[in-house]
Amino acid sequence: MYLNGRPYDALERVRLPQLHLRQIQEGILRQPGSGSWQIFDSTLRTEEYDMPGIAVHRADSIGELAEAKGVDPSGLISMVNDFNASTDRNIPFDPTVLDGRAAHVSPPMSNWASPIETGSFSTYPVTCGITFTFGGLKGGLEGRVPDERGPIQGLFVCGEELDGLCSGNYPGGSGLATEMVFGRRAGAIAQFPTG
Repeated sequence: MYLNGRPYDALERVRLPQLHLRQIQEGILRQPGSGSWQIFDSTLRTEEYDMPGIAVHRADSIGELAEAKGVDPSGLISMVNDFNASTDRNIPFDPTVLDGRAAHVSPPMSNWASPIETGSFSTYPVTCGITFTFGGLKGGLEGRVPDERGPIQGLFVCGEELDGLCSGNYPGGSGLATEMVFGRRAGAIAQFPTG
């Protein structure tokens, strides 16, 4: 990622990004404008990014891309060239593990380094959004929401809205699992209440 004219490797700070999404978001939010952008070359699997509403800049060269983003072309060209030259191409790229494919730049990138060298080039903006509120309502094992007198009749909670599951961080994909487990329990009780 590129923040305010400087490289920023959020992945290096958290080791396995899918387990540390909140820390990556915090790094982006601390930037002026609360944003960043990612640079890709034509080897990007575009189906992951091409969708309505995505603000993308494309160019035939890194210099043209820099001009489109309003940053110093010579600085971005130098940064990308240094990154490409320092990438360890002897190690196969494997995004599913800490693959050790490093780029010896500052900040360092110890895994998943993939050169940015095959035109055309693209940038995609990166910012943060509210995925969920990290819990809200308290609920028992069946998802019943209590008040000071006991369970509130007909009020259930499940998924990310269930308080106490994710405190300060969450692993990617955990929302669906909590919705399935606690949603099934709450749904069974709501359908067949016992009193």
